[in-house]
Amino acid sequence: MVTSKKIEWIDIAKGIGILLVVYGHCQPPLVVNKFIYAFHMPLFFFISGYLFSRRKKEFKPFLNGKIKRLLVPYFVFSILSIPIQYLRFRMGEIDSFTFREMFFGLFNLDGTVIFNRPIWFLMAMFVSLLLFYFVSRLPVAGQIISALAGAGIAIFVSAQHVRLPFGIDVALLAFIFIVIGYQSKPFISKIENSKLQSKILMLLLSVAVTFIFSQMHNRNRMGSVDIDNWLYFYIASFSGILMTLVVSWMINTSRVLRYLGVKSLAIMVNHFYVLSFFGIVLIVTGYKEFLFVNYPGMTSLLYFAVYLICMIPAIWIYDFIENAANSILYERKLPSFNATFKKV
Repeated sequence: MVTSKKIEWIDIAKGIGILLVVYGHCQPPLVVNKFIYAFHMPLFFFISGYLFSRRKKEFKPFLNGKIKRLLVPYFVFSILSIPIQYLRFRMGEIDSFTFREMFFGLFNLDGTVIFNRPIWFLMAMFVSLLLFYFVSRLPVAGQIISALAGAGIAIFVSAQHVRLPFGIDVALLAFIFIVIGYQSKPFISKIENSKLQSKILMLLLSVAVTFIFSQMHNRNRMGSVDIDNWLYFYIASFSGILMTLVVSWMINTSRVLRYLGVKSLAIMVNHFYVLSFFGIVLIVTGYKEFLFVNYPGMTSLLYFAVYLICMIPAIWIYDFIENAANSILYERKLPSFNATFKKV
């Protein structure tokens, strides 16, 4: 059983992860970008595996819960992203905007989420958790074999330069993180309770390994299964996950990071809107190209700061839209704007 103490560090780990997601989309320097992309998305799949419980034996409630939690936000915010994408097209920030792109992107039919790209995560997580619902009933060896088989299929499909619909290839690639996260519960408990000196040593080693292997390959985009060295990818991913967990255990009293972790799904979805609108503002004022050419590092921090300033109202709006969508779909009373604000 997962205790409240564990939940706290899990939320902190998610808080760290989601900050890295946002900053990674602010076009940081290449060295930083490679480091972040080495592990920030695998971390969320690992945590989902860690939190997975076999106590929920009935498939229908499990499926309905994942639809409500993952698919409803995916489709609602994909649709809401279409006018923003059109505006970006009209402003010259993107090259094309066609009905085919809109239809295929909305349903992720060719493995690409055109509108609000970060939410590829929602579809991939949905597919991978459904798969693990059945695989979790296998013995440990069966789960490991299934995870390796999934990774093998994802690697093979990627080598053919083919994308699978509904994020299936990404789900297969990420499946091993869910399995390892699920199986690591007793080991994580031991590491969490280890001495501070041991944690510091693990932190230093994991930072070094993550940094070295993240810099040793040029393409590492989990969402598009565009990875040029799979061995380096998995080494850096697991090392980065360990690094994040150790940091979370060492700062497990951070209320800010805990809050960000609790709201990580909202941030995952809504930061696209804030960054896109700010990019449009810079285009209109004529500053975007100037800033990125002359001050790339400072500009990425500027984007990040703008999102942090807008984060709370963005989360508030996300919560209201999500609650309203679920109320309509599940025939409940439409929530009031004030009631949603009080929950933030």
